[in-house]
Amino acid sequence: MLWSSASYGTIQVLSLLRGIILARILLPEDFGVYALATSFIGLIATIGNVGIGQFVMYKQDADLERSATTCFWINALLGSAITLLMIAAAPMFSAFYGRPELTSMIICLAGSFLLQFICTIHLSLLRKSMRFEILSLINIIVNVVLLGLTIILALSGYRAWSFILAALGSNLLNLLFLLMVSRWLPRLKIYKEVWREVCRFGFIYVATAAAWFLLFNIDNFIVSKFLGMRSLGIYALAYSYAMLPSVAVTSITGGISSPVLASLRGDKTRFENFFLRANRYMALSSCAVGIFLIISAPNLFIVLFNDKWNEAILPFQVLVGYGITRALYPDVLLPLGRVSVSLWFAIALLPVALIAISLGLSFGPFGVAVGVIATLGLSPIAFIPIIARVAGFQLKDVLITNLIILLSCGLMIGVGLIVQKYYLGVARGNLLSDSILSLICCLVFVGIVFKVIPHMKSDLRAMLASLILSQRVSSLAKESE
Repeated sequence: MLWSSASYGTIQVLSLLRGIILARILLPEDFGVYALATSFIGLIATIGNVGIGQFVMYKQDADLERSATTCFWINALLGSAITLLMIAAAPMFSAFYGRPELTSMIICLAGSFLLQFICTIHLSLLRKSMRFEILSLINIIVNVVLLGLTIILALSGYRAWSFILAALGSNLLNLLFLLMVSRWLPRLKIYKEVWREVCRFGFIYVATAAAWFLLFNIDNFIVSKFLGMRSLGIYALAYSYAMLPSVAVTSITGGISSPVLASLRGDKTRFENFFLRANRYMALSSCAVGIFLIISAPNLFIVLFNDKWNEAILPFQVLVGYGITRALYPDVLLPLGRVSVSLWFAIALLPVALIAISLGLSFGPFGVAVGVIATLGLSPIAFIPIIARVAGFQLKDVLITNLIILLSCGLMIGVGLIVQKYYLGVARGNLLSDSILSLICCLVFVGIVFKVIPHMKSDLRAMLASLILSQRVSSLAKESE
């Protein structure tokens, strides 16, 4: 827990610095071109990702070596094939959007993608052995290098290429670190029984991942086509920083809670207790971060960015709500082997999101943000009854807890914005007064939740204890090698 938190904090500081500096150097159009290129790469990469890393992580230790070896070679073959597919499709994608420069960018990003594919099994093995300490250290080093490379390239006039070339270099460094640390090499053999098992597991995983990727990126494709690269740049910057509540919570708990839930799937009581505690911890944390961001946004953007990004303020405030709901609870369907449930939910939600986002186009990036939160933002709440039914949880406990936390969060955001507008004044206010107001609203929010929800404090202590225990297990595993 300590290392995960430290790693997250450091990486977020570096990411914020990178975004702030680049926003002052580059133009919104540069951010838009990069966002579109990465969306295309991500879509094809998702189709090629058959969940091999997750397959290895949840595999029993008895046949882990055979599974890891087979999965490595399957991944290498798939990664090479998908890389070639990206290169072949790049000119057509560039022609569709009328941006010739996208072709060379996508080809370069395809190489970066291949580097990530090669180290998938090594990363999964380290996570399975709960070596979060060394993974956190690697993440910090790689992100420091990424920050330095991106800034140097941007100052040298590489514009959107600054993101792409820096990502290529940092992914290469990440691969080298993982190869050295894992100290694992695959055998020159593919086991047929593992191959067949991966194929069965991978089909449904690919379909699910592709459906959710489309949901999470359909806004980028629509904005770039109908509003242009500048609007996409505005929207992409607002979106990336609005996801801070989601990233803040899942970066700390996600990598730990998934292996823990997988290990508890045979014990229904402990599985449910851990999920409920994780849910309360994640919901409380994401809402607290969201309250601060929404209230302090106007003057925060003025201080951190220059005037060319003022159009991103309203979309940012709306999308923070989406960032909150994305981090309400950990994924339980994958540990339970019920990924197909998530697939059908995503398929049903996709046309609804498409219609809502399309309707918002006439209002620019702000309208698109409203369409996103009206569909994707509310979907995690609508998904709670489905999760409760599949996992056998008490729907009342999960639903009431989340509604109380979200309503309390909305109340404090409303109060904070009213105080800000009528007593501080956005134009007359400053970041310090906004920050103080945001912190007061956060503290009141936490106080309300602790008062209304029974056993909230004890559940949070138990959740933190579980995460700390996972960190200690990771340390013991490292010492025993």
